[in-house]
Amino acid sequence: MRIFFILLFLVSTFIGANDKPKNIIIFIGDGMGINYVSASMIKFKDSPFYKFPDIGLSLTSALDRLITDSGAGGTAIATGEKTNYRAISVLPDSTVLPNILEIAKKNDYKTGVVVTCHLTDATPAVFLSHHIDRRKSFELSHQMVYSNVDVVIGGGLDYFKPDFMGGKRTDSLNLLDTLQNLGYGVFTTYDSLAKFADKDRLFCPLNHNGTYASKRNFSLTDLLKIALPRLDTEDGFVLMVEGSLIDWVAHNHDSENVLSELKDFQDAINYAIEFTKEDDETLILVTADHETGGMSITGGLNPDGSDMVMSYATKGHSGEMVGVFAKGPGSHHFRGIYQNSEIGKKLINLIRD
Repeated sequence: MRIFFILLFLVSTFIGANDKPKNIIIFIGDGMGINYVSASMIKFKDSPFYKFPDIGLSLTSALDRLITDSGAGGTAIATGEKTNYRAISVLPDSTVLPNILEIAKKNDYKTGVVVTCHLTDATPAVFLSHHIDRRKSFELSHQMVYSNVDVVIGGGLDYFKPDFMGGKRTDSLNLLDTLQNLGYGVFTTYDSLAKFADKDRLFCPLNHNGTYASKRNFSLTDLLKIALPRLDTEDGFVLMVEGSLIDWVAHNHDSENVLSELKDFQDAINYAIEFTKEDDETLILVTADHETGGMSITGGLNPDGSDMVMSYATKGHSGEMVGVFAKGPGSHHFRGIYQNSEIGKKLINLIRD
């Protein structure tokens, strides 16, 4: 009997230790409901979604609306708390909600954000700033400069430069100079970033405000190849990666580019899985902030999806549940059906001491 209890103690200790990831990568497919996951799995045979052992479903409503936006939807994932429509990691009374990257920094993790939209768009904003109104791009970008996140790559150069230098800021602030003074490597084009980045800390507002994958000279995977090696240290890291434009093209019912953006996103997931496969220390989680377009697969004869017909019910968002796919240490916590804020709570609990 004594041996039994010793073995039980050793097993429970091992399970507890194995439950805490050293690293977390959060993939957010903006607007990517289960319907879009289905479309990508039909169309692309190398789908990463087959590789996730633990799967859940998330309800995405905002605190004040059934149909959320990316501000409230992203805040729930980033902070573990629901908030009002358009809010960026604050409660309705403007009380600041600490996000997972801020909490990770206090626990000595490295942190990162990699997106294909402009950095002041709602999803990256909830991980880099706080404001009651997601539309305040100049205030958000100013906060982001002081976020202390180690690697930040996205678009939105205009919001970091004054108007007399070709940007959009009317307050004369040159945030690029501020970033350099804070010790960041600052790059504003993908080509210069790929060729000349020589610092571990990068802040790169590239010169676009959202360019379709089919028209970019880089992929989301290319950006990850720059970010991940800089974050993958003994300290551990928390990284948020967004397939941002899935939402944009779904709003437009642009099925061709929906599939292109999904391919760009899933290739990045596959790269992260491959990059971390040897360490067995990284939790990879894939989810969405909401569903966009009310898309259904309504036609097609060929099982390979070559003639798949995608139909849409709305130009806006819907209240459909979204998937939560997890693999790695702690992934079993994400089974079941729950509110979107539970994703944030679970993630934050996994990095707190």
